[in-house]
Amino acid sequence: MNVSNRIIVITQNKDSKAAAAAIAAQHQLVIEENEKLHSLDAIIKEVESSKSTAFLRSSLHTFIREHGIPFMIIIDYPVVAETRTDAIMQKIFNTLLISFMIIARGSGLENIKGNFFVNITKGDVQLFKNIIIHPEKLLANVKTNDDKVNAIINLYTDQKVFHTLFFIKPCTGTTKEDIAHELSAYIDAVKKRHVLIEKIMEKQKYTAPRSKDAAKVLVKLSEDKIVLDHEMIITRDSAYQKYTTGHIYVLGDWTNIHSRKVAGKVITAIKDGFADWKPGSDDPVIIHLEDAVVDHTTAATLAQIAFNELKGFSNIKIYCNEKNYKTLEAADGFGLIKKLVFIQNLNSQ
Repeated sequence: MNVSNRIIVITQNKDSKAAAAAIAAQHQLVIEENEKLHSLDAIIKEVESSKSTAFLRSSLHTFIREHGIPFMIIIDYPVVAETRTDAIMQKIFNTLLISFMIIARGSGLENIKGNFFVNITKGDVQLFKNIIIHPEKLLANVKTNDDKVNAIINLYTDQKVFHTLFFIKPCTGTTKEDIAHELSAYIDAVKKRHVLIEKIMEKQKYTAPRSKDAAKVLVKLSEDKIVLDHEMIITRDSAYQKYTTGHIYVLGDWTNIHSRKVAGKVITAIKDGFADWKPGSDDPVIIHLEDAVVDHTTAATLAQIAFNELKGFSNIKIYCNEKNYKTLEAADGFGLIKKLVFIQNLNSQ
């Protein structure tokens, strides 16, 4: 998805507004004028009236459909919420973060960035920096009524995952000149990041195409009985002798394009089980990826499966070969599943 040349400015700070207008013009950037993404007073009024920030998420999604990802967002944030308005301002900031988290999970959007230049209205800037460095503190109490969204939020409590998506800079300047200087430097840094992202995306164009078909999920029930994508098969084919009874095997492509489909197969197999096999909450759940094709999105998907979809199962282990382990290790979300993943060659079983 393209990055737009538009800046979203949600601030009551006159110096920040003035600096944004001046610097935007210098960098050929446009300030968004949609009231629901520009007027803090209007946004606060709408939140109080509707008791929800759904309109804000909707406005941002509409903006992205029409213009692309915002180049950056300038926003007020009180580190300490002393009033109801302060609490609403914190909620606005969190809502925008969550919107980016959801968008980034979409197919082909893993390289997007959420760039936030934050005007601290109350509290210590250093405290805000500490919160951003440790996003689990920021997101600890952020919950929605949607379990799937909560699962996504949970993924971003991991520092590496959070900072891969977000580039957040608190403003420390107190004068219009200082703010303008910091903002200009920040915009330059954002542009440099965009250049790097474009190089990565250009390189990905020449990556060998993956399979059009999603991976199959195999469970061996007995010496002569297997389940392949929920289809029971009676066979004594020697090709299936290498598989261990009661283990789950992912065979084929489990990359971004097939992420949800394959995850659904794995989750259903374990939760629903089959006539002759169904693991209990304390039984070992062994998932094999030796014959799977994985990419930079698979680790985060595995984390969501292990800690959200299968949170009732206490003994989950993931086996893969050395190549796949290195792919998972370099990916966002690996920190969450590191203790569950082991290297094991299929032919050594």
